[in-house]
Amino acid sequence: DIVLECLGAYVPPAACRLVGNHPLALAPAYLSKMFITSAHTNTNNDAWSLLSLASLHPQRSLDLKFVQRCSRPYQFSIDSFQILLQRRVLDSLLATAADITAAAAVTADEVAAAEAAGLVSACYGEGCSGCSPSTSSLCSLTSSGASSPAPQSLLHRYQQHQHHSHSLHPGQPSLLDALAACTVQFESVYGDTAAALSHLKHRLIAVHDPEDMAAVHGGGLLKYASLLRKDFSCAPGLDAAKLERYMCTRFQIDFPGTEITRYGVPLQQQRLRDYCATHLRARAKDQLDFLHTVRSIVRRSGGPEKATLVGAIEQVLAEVAPAAKREQQQMQQM
Repeated sequence: DIVLECLGAYVPPAACRLVGNHPLALAPAYLSKMFITSAHTNTNNDAWSLLSLASLHPQRSLDLKFVQRCSRPYQFSIDSFQILLQRRVLDSLLATAADITAAAAVTADEVAAAEAAGLVSACYGEGCSGCSPSTSSLCSLTSSGASSPAPQSLLHRYQQHQHHSHSLHPGQPSLLDALAACTVQFESVYGDTAAALSHLKHRLIAVHDPEDMAAVHGGGLLKYASLLRKDFSCAPGLDAAKLERYMCTRFQIDFPGTEITRYGVPLQQQRLRDYCATHLRARAKDQLDFLHTVRSIVRRSGGPEKATLVGAIEQVLAEVAPAAKREQQQMQQM
């Protein structure tokens, strides 16, 4: 909810008029995947969560990973950066969350009474004279342009109430205030922050040892293929062939070719579709290029099970190809 509230502050006004900027509207528009694992559900005692945000026009994706404990919190050096949420930051956020809960308990009757007394003023539309540019993002408009209250999350209700009730609750804390009071630090769990930043700047794929990918869920295969498609290359001295063999082996361990999902779909095919839907949903042509890259990696990696995986890739390719062809025809007609 907090992530989507922050996202709402940056949604363009035109988009607000179409989908609103409250979490109930932003979630289906921007949240493409959410995954949570706890220490009770795995043997490694890992506890972390992943949110994947994506936009269609322009096509961009952003993964936000919140880690409490994780045996391998990154795949390559370029995604090894972490913002450290120190204990005092968490304590501050928890304390502010308690205030949010209390503030959100204000009832509609109480707000109406305060408005009648002239203590607070209602604001449900963009451009209200009492709204600053930073707080007007909390407002939404219907498609017809008439102002109307939007469904409110806990944090949205607190922020709107806070904005209009300084006379009732002076000095009420906010999440941004809580974060601003804390020093934010970041590090690279790769072990060498300067090297990781250099890899990012020069678009290099780097790991300490190819065997490291045996510890990564899915082997990092799909992320690796996506990076190659974006003109990344392996860092000098890295044995790319060995790296790809480890990635393909681990992918097939985590996603066996014989396993079927509860929907009756082969697991490998479903994983490929899910990745395309999360990171490449805007254009079928991008999905097609990505799948061709994955197939090339698997074919040259060797291994006894590669035929099954290649077959899964080709099945998804056959599904995507017609849409990619239609896209090309539309581009030619423009």
